[in-house]
Amino acid sequence: MKVVFCLWAAGLLIVGSARAQTYSLAGGWNSSSDVATNIWSYGTFSSGTAFVVPSTATNSGSTVNFWDFPPSGATDKSDPNIEKNISSSTSTSSNIDFRAGTVSFGPYQGPAVAQFIVPTTGLYSLSATFQTDQIRAGSTSDGTTAYVYVGGMDDYSQALSDPGSAQFGTAATYVASLLALSAGEKVDFAVGGGAFTTEVDATLTVVPEPPAWAMLLGGVALSTFVVRRRLVRAL
Repeated sequence: MKVVFCLWAAGLLIVGSARAQTYSLAGGWNSSSDVATNIWSYGTFSSGTAFVVPSTATNSGSTVNFWDFPPSGATDKSDPNIEKNISSSTSTSSNIDFRAGTVSFGPYQGPAVAQFIVPTTGLYSLSATFQTDQIRAGSTSDGTTAYVYVGGMDDYSQALSDPGSAQFGTAATYVASLLALSAGEKVDFAVGGGAFTTEVDATLTVVPEPPAWAMLLGGVALSTFVVRRRLVRAL
């Protein structure tokens, strides 16, 4: 019986590992390279939804690590930007709380965009939360909006709430299950239309297709049957 239990446990571990193939914006943060061929890249939309990593992109910061890509000729050389707090504690600057381990988008002077390139063809579950993070007492919504584009098509857009005198606005959530995506297809997570710094948590998870589940469970069942037959013969 111990052998049977171990086989079932091994099968569950195999299934679990298949389900757990996850790609996250924060987990895949890259501070050394920002090119459009990376699995995650950071940039803006040059026109419409044409994603680009501008030649002006620069990286800096040992606590909050910034990718800045200002428009050519702009006086402000720090926006738009995408950054991750790579430290273990919250860092506060300009009324913004950069929480430990989180990624934030600064959409001033243009949309801030993180692009994911699908590594393998298959079914994916996507989720993202967008939450403004910047105290502006007495201000009103400035049009800051969250977007998700799948294969260049607008799959989600949501105006984000104004935090006002609070630190964080109300979170907006995007969820899509069982999306069939092809290797090389692109998914864009973007914040634009306003100037509120926005915390973004984006995750893509590979979902095993039914044949894969059937093969895994079938293999475990067959192994269990063989062991049981051996146990009966031994008796």
